[in-house]
Amino acid sequence: MDQALLLFLLLSELCWPMLLAHEYHFVAEPMSWSDAQTHCTRHYTDLASVSDMKDLQRLKTAANGLSDAWIGLQSSGKLSDREWHWSQPTVKYNEAETPWITGQPNDGNGFETQNCLMIDTNGLWNDIQCAVEFECFICYNESSNTAIKIHDPSNGRTWIEAQQFCRAKHTDLMSGQDQQKLLKEDSHRCLIGLFRDSWHWSDRSPSTFRNWKSYVNTDTQKCAALGDEGRWESAECGLKMSFICQGALKTKKTLVKINMSSPVDLNPLSQEILEQLQKQLDANNFGHVKLTWKKDKNQCVFKKQISSSSKKQPCA
Repeated sequence: MDQALLLFLLLSELCWPMLLAHEYHFVAEPMSWSDAQTHCTRHYTDLASVSDMKDLQRLKTAANGLSDAWIGLQSSGKLSDREWHWSQPTVKYNEAETPWITGQPNDGNGFETQNCLMIDTNGLWNDIQCAVEFECFICYNESSNTAIKIHDPSNGRTWIEAQQFCRAKHTDLMSGQDQQKLLKEDSHRCLIGLFRDSWHWSDRSPSTFRNWKSYVNTDTQKCAALGDEGRWESAECGLKMSFICQGALKTKKTLVKINMSSPVDLNPLSQEILEQLQKQLDANNFGHVKLTWKKDKNQCVFKKQISSSSKKQPCA
């Protein structure tokens, strides 16, 4: 019995129950980002990707209030890999509809990294540093289909802080030309929801949803983790922390043949033996492993090893 239990425990990693697809799974064991991804692709689908605020809420639920957990977002850190996105992930960036000021975007003539956007009083666009505080930004409210200018000279906000405000009070930062046309007044050098980055999801998801806590440093911190209140933080990929996987657990059935010595027929006790094995697994945090017996056509689990001259019985 002890040998059988040990064998089941050693093989338990291969035996997973099937869960609903597209769920998030928190894994407490600390790993580096790459090791966490390997674990997730082996046992689930991949590290977690997030498409919208609903996904984010489910991600937070899976983490159960815990933070510092890897998600599937990683950056190359290369300026040449940057792509423009809108803060609202359902709005797609169209290069043909970009009213840039002549010569923009230009990364401050090459002297600084400018990954966020300001709209001037004429409705034209200019790239700016994301960490610079502006007293004006424009939110979009989906329920009323309105663009709302927030002008607060006493409380300047960075692009990320403006995004957080708009998502908390309205829907998001104004995104796209259609929403820009809803403005009823001049824009007064305001932040809007266009940004660019070199981040991508490990599962190749096209999602452009981002929920950063603060300015992101991609020079040395090229991996993303779930932080406090569901906001994301960049971190060095080699750090070990918990992580969140996504997708259905992969199922694999493993047949284990065991030899047992007993003076009596064990078939009448097969269910009791199975229950005792399952209890031992549950007690050792292997509750995800579900055991069943493989029965023959006579519904027998255990077969006696007998000589060829002996008379065969149904379970012999």
